[in-house]
Amino acid sequence: MRKVKRGDAFLPGVDVSEIESLQAKNTGYKIKCILQAVLLRKAGRTLRDISKAIGFSKSTIYDWLERLAAGGLKRIRDNKSPGRPCRLSVKQQNTYVKTSGRNHAWFPFG
Repeated sequence: MRKVKRGDAFLPGVDVSEIESLQAKNTGYKIKCILQAVLLRKAGRTLRDISKAIGFSKSTIYDWLERLAAGGLKRIRDNKSPGRPCRLSVKQQNTYVKTSGRNHAWFPFG
């Protein structure tokens, strides 16, 4: 685990007013929490303090801050994972659609 810098050394090119502006514009709860964690880290707070203040685990806070330290504020959103691949072959999916009379991509099993 790499140490995430504190205070002005954390995200040195980003001003606190810019973070507060982003926080005011965003309505999503998770984004607001991430930005609050950034503000607290820039204020010099420890991961434990931030974790207690925001209500997320220390490892989650660390992951957020590390991602932002590596890529800046443009990395505020998570990359979506594709999810589990379908266990049915295309042929099996087509057979299911034909026999069930349902014409949609969601299958209740797999």
